Amino acid sequence: MDDPAFARCAEGGAHAVLERLAGDPAFAQPAAALLQRFRAPWDRPARLALAAQYGRLFHGAGGRSAVPPSQSAFLDDASHGTAWRAMTDLLAESGAALPPGWSEPADHIAIQLSLAAHLHRAQADAVAAGDAGAADAAGERLDRLRSNHLAAWGPQFCARVAEADRDGFYRAAAEFVARLLDLDTDAADENGEQKTTMPRPPSVKPQDLRERP
Repeated sequence: MDDPAFARCAEGGAHAVLERLAGDPAFAQPAAALLQRFRAPWDRPARLALAAQYGRLFHGAGGRSAVPPSQSAFLDDASHGTAWRAMTDLLAESGAALPPGWSEPADHIAIQLSLAAHLHRAQADAVAAGDAGAADAAGERLDRLRSNHLAAWGPQFCARVAEADRDGFYRAAAEFVARLLDLDTDAADENGEQKTTMPRPPSVKPQDLRERP
């Protein structure tokens, strides 16, 4: 990541979001930890150290302490497995596509979390538009994403990252994601959403899977 890209990440809208969440008891501790790290001096040596930690954790440089960030590799010690194929299908069904230039597998934790956000928005938009069929379809896909993917490995992934991180930045991020997954699962249970695998409907026109500003 070059200097301008890092500045956009460290000084962008993440601060405002984390500041709001730091006041929420459910997210107070991990949000405050992330804010503290974002506000620390990010000179070039600090960025290089963080990049080295990323490589140690997620690109195998840490040996046995490395934590594969894709579901197939994490669960089966092999990339592009069953989870990757299922995620590729689910992305197509959801009208989503990998970002241009994305080189990681489709079952990467970042893609799964981005797809969850995409489906939450799609469901909310459909409800607002009074389109019950589209809302149900988005909800069913979100339900499959939870049960077949995020719940199947997300908590274990976050726990291993938190345990293996020597620096603290990725530990705070993992604890934040773990809490997010817990709350999302609790909300789904309270709403009585079913966690079943349904037949795949026809694909729709893909939309790049990116975060909205």
